[in-house]
Amino acid sequence: RFTEVKRLSSLRGGQAKRKQRIEKQNSIILKAKSEIGSLSRREIFLIGIALYWAEGSKEKEYKPGSPFEFSNMDSKIIQIIIFWLLKVCKINKNMLIFNIFLHQTHKDRLEEVRVYWSKITGFSVESFSAVYWKTNKIKTNRKNTKERYHGVLKIKVKTSSGLVRKLAGWSEGIFEKIIMS
Repeated sequence: RFTEVKRLSSLRGGQAKRKQRIEKQNSIILKAKSEIGSLSRREIFLIGIALYWAEGSKEKEYKPGSPFEFSNMDSKIIQIIIFWLLKVCKINKNMLIFNIFLHQTHKDRLEEVRVYWSKITGFSVESFSAVYWKTNKIKTNRKNTKERYHGVLKIKVKTSSGLVRKLAGWSEGIFEKIIMS
């Protein structure tokens, strides 16, 4: 009986600590969000370049003329890069192509995943017909499983080697302004 009392007390203490952590976390996030303020068109331009620099495919010497390709599973980053392409780079909507990369164990959720990416991007479900299946490892430490998992979305822009080359120059310009000055 004494052990049960200790166990319940420990459980209550853990719940109180969790509540404190969540409150502190929420407070930090709210304060950090308020520090952003408004973003200028130039800042949005630079954010798009930085995102592509980090997550986009680069033109290789052995593969000249490579198109713009950007892959990510974070829906907010996907929304930002689509906004950046359409509003900042003035890419026509019909120039975008989408590919979904999904683990084989989620074949039964394919339609749900297509609908998810359609809602996130604002493009029709039919825009997400190209699906590539990733093989699964028996053991995985991934936490984004089950209904929270929607695969990776790759965005391609048709005939965009010029944009890729501009991005290389813009990225190099950012590097030089920060590191070389």
